[in-house]
This record gives sequence, C-alpha cells and structure tokens, in this order.
Amino acid sequence: MTLIVAAVTQQYAFHASDRYTSLPTRKACPDWDLHANKTVIAVGHDCWVVLGYTGLAYLDGKPTDQLIAEAISGYGDLSGDAAMIPWSPTRYPHYREIRDRVEHKLADAYSRLRRRTAEKYSTSVLASGVQRKNNLISGVMFQITALGRETTAVELVPRVLSQRNLLSEAVGMVDNPTIDRMRNRLEGATSPEQVRDRMMDAVVETSLVKEYVGDDVMGVILDKRNNTISTHFRPADEERQHNLWQEVDFLKDQPRLKAMTTVSTPYVLTPGMIWAPSVGNPGGWSMGSGISLNYSGFGESNPKSGTGFFASQPRRPDPGGTAPKKPSGMAAPFGLSGFVGGDQKDFDMDRFNE
Repeated sequence: MTLIVAAVTQQYAFHASDRYTSLPTRKACPDWDLHANKTVIAVGHDCWVVLGYTGLAYLDGKPTDQLIAEAISGYGDLSGDAAMIPWSPTRYPHYREIRDRVEHKLADAYSRLRRRTAEKYSTSVLASGVQRKNNLISGVMFQITALGRETTAVELVPRVLSQRNLLSEAVGMVDNPTIDRMRNRLEGATSPEQVRDRMMDAVVETSLVKEYVGDDVMGVILDKRNNTISTHFRPADEERQHNLWQEVDFLKDQPRLKAMTTVSTPYVLTPGMIWAPSVGNPGGWSMGSGISLNYSGFGESNPKSGTGFFASQPRRPDPGGTAPKKPSGMAAPFGLSGFVGGDQKDFDMDRFNE
C-alpha cells in the first residue's frame, strides 16, 4: 500500500508519494522494497501528466509503475538495465488516450490475476496534469481503480480551473485529519515549491500513523509556465539511500563516485526519451524539445552544471520469482542545451504554448 497526493492549478500540477511496499502474509506484512518507485511522468501531445499508484506493487510479473509506463509509451516491455530508452512514436498520446491506455492496461492485468486476489486487493492510479484544450491551458486530474473484474476511470476536475483555484486529492492509506491539515496549509502557500513541500510533509506525517506508508517521499512539480519538470526526493535515511547507490555495478572501480550524494528519480517520458527510475546526483538540463528537467534532493533545489552520473535503480523482483534487473550506469553532462534522444518531430512545444 502507499499514499498518493495530487494537486492542480491552472498552470501547475503537483504530486507526492512514498516509496514503500510490503509483502502480504496471513500475519503482519513484512517490508519488501523500501525504494519502490510509484511515480510516472509523461509528456503527451497536448498535456503533461504525473501519475502515482497505490495497491498491488506487481502486475503481470512487473513493477506496477513499469506497467503504467509501458501502457503510456506503447512499449511491450521496459524491463532491462537501461537508464535511458529512446521514445519516438509516430504520434505522442493525447490526455484522454493516456487515461484510456492506463485503464485498459490495468483491466488486462487484473483479468489475469487469481479471482480471489483481484477481488481482495484494489489498485488505484491518481494522475494530475496540465492540458491544452480549446486554446486554454488548465489543470486536469483523473483516478483509475481496478478491483475484481471491474476497472473504472473518473475525471476529478469538473470544470476549467480559474487562476486562483487549487484542487487536491489523495488515495491509498489516507489519514483524513492529516490531509485536512495539508489542505489548510496549501491555502497559504506562496510558491509551487511550498505546495509540493506541504504535500510531501503530509506523506511523512501519514507515515507516522499508518503502518504501510513509507517515510521516503517523492515530490513532483509540472511547471507549464516555465516548461520545467522538477522532481524532489526526500529520503528519511540518508545511509539507506547511500547503500542503494552502492549496489550499482559500475561503481566498484570508481571510489570518488561511490561517495557521491544521490537522489532517486521516477519514470519520466519525454519527447524522444524515456528516463527510467534511476539513482544519481542532483542536477538538471534542457532538452531539445524545449523542456527543462530538474532532479533535486538533499537541499539541492537548483540544477547544477557539470557531469551527471545516473544508474538504473536496483529493484526488488516480483515475489513470484522473476529476477531483478541488473543496474547499469551512464554519464551525461548537465546543462547540455539541446540534448536530443530520438526523433521529436511530432512534438510541437510552440503549439502547446500558444
């Protein structure tokens, strides 16, 4: 289980989630993965969306976040050790198509579960984003829930948001008093970073009262005004994060890199490139599509120039017995204006910004 919190305004979308999974047993549920990614960011033809899930951590033998990324991207299988994967479809999906693809993927996966498992455990996806529609850019939000043999999708923003509106929702292990306090705090927020941080605070506070909510938190800001995707990772235990970095094979002959402070990152599907869940140092850069990407954490709020070292995140296997993927590393210069990963001809940022 987990907690997903989402919020939208006219120009921004926000997300916060923990990264904990447990192994269901007849008695207490022991820890399974303390570093499980729950977050998928996608840039579509007419939208930017960030999705989080709560429920079953593995579907069709894969991490559920991977299943969501496959649904959106059209890839049949994103397993493997690549930190970056080319993504150049003939056409990038529209907002409604993203929702429909994820809904159908969950329904298909649940149809293959044992009936008892499917009826006992639900999986919900909560997505927030910004969409260009009818010459307007506005916040959008949807929730998809799979349980038994039924999967439902619901739009949560009833109308176009005004400039001052902020809508928030939460799914999973929700503690209502904590979410109520968060909403009161959001009313006084004066920056996108404050909105994100107060949502992340709510996840941490919930972890103190709900056993199956973790205390490592991922926060996301989709900043349409400045064409920036920002992720912020707040680990509860820096040593635990450091130990995850040590699992990367290519570090064994790199003592300087082994001592580096790192953050975890989610799936990010951008024009030309899919960035898989990774571990690396904070930083950011601009891509050829005109989008700036910023990974931050440990108090690092601004992108740094220099060299970034990323490795695909070591992940726990499906308890059913599939092998974990072997992490690999790559190095890329931050601040590399015009970084291109594949064909971007179908994505017209100027048209989206009109």
